[in-house]
Amino acid sequence: MITEARRLGVDGLDLQACQLIDKPFGDAVLQAHLELVVWTVNDVALARQMIAAGVQGITTDRPGWLRQELAR
Repeated sequence: MITEARRLGVDGLDLQACQLIDKPFGDAVLQAHLELVVWTVNDVALARQMIAAGVQGITTDRPGWLRQELAR
């Protein structure tokens, strides 16, 4: 996926948040100089997992609530 993104000349990946997005994957995306954004995260535990994986952006249906929960 990373190789294909670079071949296409895109500047990032916007993926559905899932268990497959982990720190090694996030690191590989960053090393490829790509941005990593995930959607749709409405669960605090999953948001924390995505942040730990190194994502730069999270799309959610509840931005205020999620921001508040992550600040706790």
